[in-house]
Amino acid sequence: MKKSLLAMESVTSENEKEKEKEKKKQIHEKETLVKLLRWHFDHPNFRDKQLDAIQAVLSGRDCFCLMPTGGGKSMCYQIPALAKPGIIHEDLDSGKPSLRLLYVTPELIATPGFMSKLKKIHSRGLLNLIAVDEAHCISSWGHDFRPSYRKLSSLRNCLPDVPIMALTATAAPKVQKDVIESLCLQKPLVLKSSFNRPNIYYEVRYKDLLDDAYADLSNELKSFGDICAIVYCLERTLCDELSAHLSKNGILCAAYHAGLNNKLRSTVLDNWISSKIQVVVATVAFGYESTIQHFFHFQCATFLLITQKIPTYCLTGCRSFFLKVLYAAMFSFILFPPSRDYLRL
Repeated sequence: MKKSLLAMESVTSENEKEKEKEKKKQIHEKETLVKLLRWHFDHPNFRDKQLDAIQAVLSGRDCFCLMPTGGGKSMCYQIPALAKPGIIHEDLDSGKPSLRLLYVTPELIATPGFMSKLKKIHSRGLLNLIAVDEAHCISSWGHDFRPSYRKLSSLRNCLPDVPIMALTATAAPKVQKDVIESLCLQKPLVLKSSFNRPNIYYEVRYKDLLDDAYADLSNELKSFGDICAIVYCLERTLCDELSAHLSKNGILCAAYHAGLNNKLRSTVLDNWISSKIQVVVATVAFGYESTIQHFFHFQCATFLLITQKIPTYCLTGCRSFFLKVLYAAMFSFILFPPSRDYLRL
């Protein structure tokens, strides 16, 4: 009985040692990956699901990543390329290959010649991961279907043991399922980041419920004090009228649209850049300034157009506050409501 107990204790001790060893290995791996991140990209830590995705493909597992724009999808395949010893070079016979990442189009991958090169790379143990970005293009259910993406299913047949990572910022459940099946992902780790952006704020004000929309906008602009903002309108005449109204109410303002001559437009732009005016009331002819925190739409544009104007620094989680106020007739949102996916932004 004593021998049996000793044997059991020995086995238990060995198991504990193995578990501790594995735990240390995992911790070391995470530390190594963080060091790579800091050294090559100067980021202090991984964001949200990045580390889970990276560790999955490094262990040889397929992965499907649904992350919002600016969520750091590219890091999910760039870090594995740095962590793995395998490297790719244009000259497959070179004794001194220098590339760790090779970006190609799905059209090129579909060609027999390129696929044979991938097989050759794989036979030398230099192909560690296949990452398919904008993976929603694979699905015929998606809004941006591309037949060439559909042909990427051949990658699994030709390279069965190479992990595949699919990444996208837009995929409804039906599209997600179609992408996973089309790429023949085997028991993939499915990671979905939150699309909620607490640093981005939308407010809709209905003109029908306001006594005076012009006065309401004027008061809103004044409430920010020394504001730098763009007010978008769909019509040139409204730009002129609204700009005149705001100027009368003590706001340094000017109109900008394609109906003005080049000299006047240049003057307005220069005055705005030099802070001689606070607000520009403009059509889309003014373009888009990525460093501005305050945008107003006095007329209801398409919701896609509105969301496309979100500054990049807001999409990457910067603390900078972004404001969007929409002055819309109630029937605009009743007849043409924005999709729930966009409202989650």
